[in-house]
Amino acid sequence: RRHTRLRTVTGVQTCALPIFETEDVRLDVDDGFESLGARTCVSGSRITVAWSEERDGVGGVWVASSADAGATWSEAAEIDGSPALAAHPAIGCDGDRVAVAWEDTRDGELGLPNIWFAASTDGAASWNLPQRIEVDTYGRYASTAPVVSVLGSDVYVAWMDQLYGAYDIF
Repeated sequence: RRHTRLRTVTGVQTCALPIFETEDVRLDVDDGFESLGARTCVSGSRITVAWSEERDGVGGVWVASSADAGATWSEAAEIDGSPALAAHPAIGCDGDRVAVAWEDTRDGELGLPNIWFAASTDGAASWNLPQRIEVDTYGRYASTAPVVSVLGSDVYVAWMDQLYGAYDIF
């Protein structure tokens, strides 16, 4: 439940200060592992959160969602399917469509990340198989910092890439 107090100075509304009355909810998987870089996406009353979590010495991309504005949450699920480092997720959503892109080193000959992607059409209940979405098949150039937008059934992903020497935006 969220309430807002408005502060008025000489008859003009200057800012809204949210007051949260619910308990914090832990979404990550387990104690003793570091979770980083949480990103959220909200569409109507659906909230989806993606983050990186290191388990067994390898980072993965994890997701949890709520269909009721955060009253209840799904169990966290790892969606990257990578035996290597998967980190720095970006997320976009529209209705029940959710898309996540991240940096992934599974194909890198030099340990440099490629951009990988997974999508859900049922509000993050299930995910398609992850796929690499950029052209550096062997991971010879760093591909980083993905961003994601979803509009209806269309998904847009942009990232930085050193494919041509200096970082360019793809």
